[in-house]
Amino acid sequence: ADTPPLSLVYATMAHGPRFVPYVGRFISRARAIGIGDVLVVFCLDDGAFVACQDVGGHCIPGTPSILNKFTLPLVLLRDGLDVMWIDLDVFLFQSPTPFVAEQLRAGYDLLISGAFAVDCVCSGVVLYRAVARTRAWLERLLVWMYEHP
Repeated sequence: ADTPPLSLVYATMAHGPRFVPYVGRFISRARAIGIGDVLVVFCLDDGAFVACQDVGGHCIPGTPSILNKFTLPLVLLRDGLDVMWIDLDVFLFQSPTPFVAEQLRAGYDLLISGAFAVDCVCSGVVLYRAVARTRAWLERLLVWMYEHP
């Protein structure tokens, strides 16, 4: 049986002088492991946007807010794209696409990484499936975060 093509995009965000120097390196690493063409970088200041453009990344301009970590995935989900969020400080040793595809085909709608040092979730790596209940959950999360800063 044919497997449907993935509608998967990887996303991250960057801003500030501490992180801007890593934008180009992150994009270069994504290209090296074969996901550079499907990586979007939410650039929350001019420095991040310039650094992204300098290496020919897929750059989306924005302004700083922790809500953006969840807003960009929601926008992409509404476009029918599955989203793998990866924080800029995550180093990928290989393409996660085969694993991600397996999880999507298994029917998982949301996968969230765990923290290394403590027993809790970590939103540094999150897989969102582009289905109605994932979008609804993410919308409710954003509203809650906005109302409880």
